[in-house]
Amino acid sequence: TFPDMGLFTMGCALMLLSMGSQLLIPGFTGRCLAAALAGDDENDGFKENLVGLVAISLLTAFFSALRIWNTAKLEVRLVCRVQRILFACILRRDISYFDSIGTGQLCSRISSDSQMLASIMTTNINLVCQKSIILIGALSYMFAIHAPLAGMYFGVSLSFFAFTRWFGNLTKRLSEGIQSVRAEANNVAMQSLSGIRTVRACTAENFERQRYGEKNTHLVLEQLKLKMCWTCYAPLVSM
Repeated sequence: TFPDMGLFTMGCALMLLSMGSQLLIPGFTGRCLAAALAGDDENDGFKENLVGLVAISLLTAFFSALRIWNTAKLEVRLVCRVQRILFACILRRDISYFDSIGTGQLCSRISSDSQMLASIMTTNINLVCQKSIILIGALSYMFAIHAPLAGMYFGVSLSFFAFTRWFGNLTKRLSEGIQSVRAEANNVAMQSLSGIRTVRACTAENFERQRYGEKNTHLVLEQLKLKMCWTCYAPLVSM
């Protein structure tokens, strides 16, 4: 059984409440603006919609805060559990396994890889679910108002989904490369620091610094590739 099923269920409920209340905000905003433009800002209708807008905004903020805290707590617990399981699995491996992979790489897998896995399983999936709820609610509202416009919007959304899927596969490959290079750099640093007496005795400080610098430079280049992809992707999806 999933140990954090209670937190997961509560997170789903809070997500539905926060996203559902957020979908109501544009309706109240539109009615307030319509009343103000018509010169009816002193009427009871404007005041009622304004009170409703403030109330819905406060509810959205309240449910969003609870959802964020719930997600953060779930992520922290998930990271710790994944690290414990991974560490136990590494300890059960054959001795020959430790001859083929460095200690720094194993430590990097336990720390950074576990953190990335938990972030994907909590933050990223959380965002996907939030946007899906908003999309379904917006499409339902648009189909009720103007079906042809909603159909066009749905077609654009499908194109966006296809592009996002391709971009997700690209960033996945780049992230895997970054994690591998980071593990190699950590392995070089750990080898040098664990054998610092030998390094000093052989006056190999410059060699070790150069060896780590090459790995670190490679890591910077891989990270810049990923940042460049996000730099090109963000303006396209925000148009």
